[in-house]
Amino acid sequence: RIKVERQSAKKLPARVDVMLLGFRNDRLVEIELIYDALYAREKSVDELASDLALIYGEPKRGEDRFWWNDGKTVLRALSVSVPALDKEGQPSSELRTGLQLINAALFHPREA
Repeated sequence: RIKVERQSAKKLPARVDVMLLGFRNDRLVEIELIYDALYAREKSVDELASDLALIYGEPKRGEDRFWWNDGKTVLRALSVSVPALDKEGQPSSELRTGLQLINAALFHPREA
């Protein structure tokens, strides 16, 4: 996987903090967008999934993840744990809103 962070990118989509690109056999098979902390506070995964449901129909659901599968590509809205510092400056983690596109052949719903 290749990790592209906002500070090292020329341009990323609005409100995206990190973009992960997954390859298999030199082909792009996965794109994951992790939104910034402010966006995650403003729009939960449930709210993002509700917005996407208006376009793609009712999603399948597993815990805090929602997904749509058209047979070729899977679109997934999920919570992503990212490293952060707590109020005392100690290493911690926080949940962020994420959006992922995956080649359907590589998607396994039990991992959803």
